[in-house]
Amino acid sequence: MTPRTVLLLGTLDTKGHEYGFVRDLIHARGHRTM
Repeated sequence: MTPRTVLLLGTLDTKGHEYGFVRDLIHARGHRTM
């Protein structure tokens, strides 16, 4: 599968941990985040 770039949008003031969790899942599948 070709790596994709995924744009993550969210408020980091209250969702920082969840944001990082989702980012790590995307990276683990070989995709990039922006």
